[in-house]
This record gives sequence, C-alpha cells and structure tokens, in this order.
Amino acid sequence: MTQNPDITANNIVDKIVNEVKTYSDYTRYYLDIEQSWCHAEIFVNDIPAYNNFEDELIASTESINHLILKSGLQKVTYKLYPVGEHEGEIIPTLTNDTEMKITAEWQDFYKHEKQGEAGVQSTPMSKPVNPMEEPISLLSGKKYYENSFTFNAVVPYELKGWSESQDLRKLDQKELEKRVLAEFEKYRSIYQSKNLDAIAKIKFDGLRNQYVSEYATRKDIQEGWEETVNVVNSPEFEMQPIEDYKMVFYAEGRLVGLVSTSNDKNLKGNSVLVCHYKNKKGNLRGFYFGCFLHIPNGKTELETAI
Repeated sequence: MTQNPDITANNIVDKIVNEVKTYSDYTRYYLDIEQSWCHAEIFVNDIPAYNNFEDELIASTESINHLILKSGLQKVTYKLYPVGEHEGEIIPTLTNDTEMKITAEWQDFYKHEKQGEAGVQSTPMSKPVNPMEEPISLLSGKKYYENSFTFNAVVPYELKGWSESQDLRKLDQKELEKRVLAEFEKYRSIYQSKNLDAIAKIKFDGLRNQYVSEYATRKDIQEGWEETVNVVNSPEFEMQPIEDYKMVFYAEGRLVGLVSTSNDKNLKGNSVLVCHYKNKKGNLRGFYFGCFLHIPNGKTELETAI
C-alpha cells in the first residue's frame, strides 16, 4: 500500500484523534427520512447517504456531516423505484401509497436533541376536499421519480476530501473500470488476509473525514476502528466474490465505486466489498466495507477517499 504509508493498526486511532479539533460550535446535520411503498436511494452532494429496498413504511435518521466538506449550500437528491415483487405479487410502478419525506435537520453534538430544520422535501400528494380522506400519491403509475432540494449548512471545519480530485468521467472508461476492479480485488485480498496494518491504510482517509466532521471523542474513534478489527478477526470471516456489479460515479465524477446489482435486497446498491462473519452471539452476519476511489489532482493512481 502506497497510500498513507505511516498509518498502522497501532497508531490509526492516535493519528485521527490528533486531527479532531476543538471548536466553539459542534453542529451535526441529519436527514430524517419517512419512506412508504417504494425503494429509495438518497444522495448528499451526489454521494450515497442512504438506500433502502425494503417495502412498506420505513423511518430512519442518517448522520451526514461526513458528506459535508465545508459550510455552504448542500444538495440532497432522492431517487424512487417501484417495490417490484411483494408477497408473491409484482408491483411494477409506484403506487397510490408511495411517499417520501426528507427533513434536513441540525443539532449540537453535545445536546442530543433536534434544534432546527434546514430544509424539507416531500413527494407530491393529492389534497382531498374531504379531510377524512387520505391523500393519494401523485407518483402512482410512474416507474421512476427523482427530485432534489438544497439547504445551507454551517460547520466549523473544512475538509479537503475529494474537492480537489480529478473528474474520472473524462478518462477512458474501459481502462478505468479495469483499474477500479483491480483496486477492489486488491482490497478484497487485503481484508481476507486480515492484514490490519494494510486495512488501516485503506480506512484512514474515510475514518479521518468522518470523525473530524463528527467531532468524535477518542472513545468514538477507538470503537469505530475496533468494529472493523472485530469483524475481520471474527470466526468464519470470509470475503465474498466480486460479482454482479456496476461502476458508478459520485461527487460529479470525482469519486467512483463498484456497487452490487444483485436482486438480493440486502446486497443491491451496496459496496461489493462484503463479507460474512459470525458475531459475538455466534450468528452469521454480513458486513460492507464502503469504498469510493478518487485520483487527487497531481497524482495518477487511484486512492481511497471514503
């Protein structure tokens, strides 16, 4: 590994702790999500923040500071798809019950309570004259729906991240896909070999950006790193083959990844770097190693960014 040559499993936590600064403001941003009768993907600044391919009503809250590099306007985009097969029935389009509501909200890291809304977006619904009638989705019959909104974020940090990286869409696409696949296969081999020093080098940039943006404590950082270590060192740890994937660009072409195209709802849309392992209770579980690559300006090789 040429990236982060000084990072090891023994010093990664200390290195990240040294990057976390003290501020007078500790604002954290979240997306509060209410999803009904659709499959969905949500992006912040053109980077995946959430996906769910389950059915019926779902509620979730997602932290998004790691996708905010600096203060200013942030863009949230959501894409909705039909649920497809449900209890033996094929539902090929969005339905009368399809709905998505996304609220960008903020709170102080230490107060642990919502302090304000930065923006709200809802899918279009009918407005019945009779207040006793339920509104109906105006997306009914559509096979796809996409929309976006922006909100202003004020954060005390500024991260370089992928902001000064090359637009990978301008490169030869067949050659790029070969390089991206080779990089993913290399990472898969590193995880399978349980080489914790090499894993630390892979994970460092993404973890640093996450924990700096989340004002993390040493305990948070230690626990985050130990999660990866515990998974890799767990019984019956086994990286899965890289198959059924597509190459996808993010962040306006500055990031690239390989995501699963499997019909399995647990795999679809997630990183192809996935393993099976046994948790502390002895139950077999899956774990995704997120991986987005970039080429920083002035360089020629792919590196991990997230």
